[in-house]
Amino acid sequence: MENFVSDHRVACDGGRAAHDFAASVVAEPVVITRGTAGAGAGLSDKALERTIAYIEAHLFEDLSLGDLARTACVSRFHFARMFRVRTGFSPMKYVQHERIRIAKLLLRSGDRNISSVAAALGFFDQSHFSRVFRKITGMSPGRYAQCHAPARRTHAPGR
Repeated sequence: MENFVSDHRVACDGGRAAHDFAASVVAEPVVITRGTAGAGAGLSDKALERTIAYIEAHLFEDLSLGDLARTACVSRFHFARMFRVRTGFSPMKYVQHERIRIAKLLLRSGDRNISSVAAALGFFDQSHFSRVFRKITGMSPGRYAQCHAPARRTHAPGR
């Protein structure tokens, strides 16, 4: 899954390519395998759905591995292993990716500054948020916001 991160790094030149990239980020799915719940197959579909719903409902709060394991009704050790089998991510890495996905949406809206986005999503500080954001997206949050901010309309005075 580490290739997933490097495959989506882009430079921001503006224009159609930047627009297409922004559109793809909104629909950027996390790949989750479905189906067999046999030995070694990971969490059952229901346990995975419960866990993901819990993550989405509590994304702006502190989440622990124990909280997620209790949601799936398995031990922390088994949960971590089985979640990775199904998603390709450790549970906390999945949470991190989801937080960065939401951060992208907030930064694109242009309504919030970087420090308020970092604080809202539970990062220790803006520096921690920036490191994680850059690692996942390939660009700093400031650059991302600059490249994806909505166009501001300018009106000619007196007309």
